[in-house]
Amino acid sequence: MTSGTWSSTALASESCHPVHRILQDRVGFITEIENKMATLQTLRRVLILDDEQIIANTLALILNRNGFDARAVYSAQDAINTAAQLSPDVLISDVLMEGMTGIDAAIRISQLVPSCRIILFSGQAATADLLQQAEADGHHFEILAKPIHPRLLLQCLADPQ
Repeated sequence: MTSGTWSSTALASESCHPVHRILQDRVGFITEIENKMATLQTLRRVLILDDEQIIANTLALILNRNGFDARAVYSAQDAINTAAQLSPDVLISDVLMEGMTGIDAAIRISQLVPSCRIILFSGQAATADLLQQAEADGHHFEILAKPIHPRLLLQCLADPQ
């Protein structure tokens, strides 16, 4: 090999070099992140239902700042009406609320928008019975514990169902 040039043998042997393997690993990692970001970008419209306005508004703000088109509503009926107009990609709903529960709203919204991913969250132990009844009726929803850290929510949205 002459100075300043590489032979095909030298180039082939470079693929076995530890630095080359590290770079390949890094490229794989970057590709994985890009794929997750593409998933995030395809799940753009998020409807957030919580009767505690500060929680709903805060989650909407966090999601809007992270590339989503998030909208907060504060009652199950408002969520159903908004879902009919918005056709959200994701519903994030509290479970226990005054009047209609988040589970009842999720069932109605999943009928209106069958492609909508449903994520329920609750900080109340009493939701277990409601979730078991929904499961027995053939409705399967993702459930997250409340309070939820924003990073965990974003990670949940990045992962396919």
